[in-house]
Amino acid sequence: MLERLGKVCGWVGTGLALIIGVWGLMTWRAGDGAPLYLGLLVAVVVFLIGQALRYVLVGSKERQF
Repeated sequence: MLERLGKVCGWVGTGLALIIGVWGLMTWRAGDGAPLYLGLLVAVVVFLIGQALRYVLVGSKERQF
């Protein structure tokens, strides 16, 4: 159960990061880079949180050879 939850957290983090990154690109205007930088920064943080949860919940099981 935790393995499945970890994989879902990883995918959700990646999906939200992509959506936020696209939002940052769509709201960007020449001369005003704040939405782009804020969107990309938040996207990176969300991606890293999702991957960290995936690693914590699934990481030890995926690396067995």
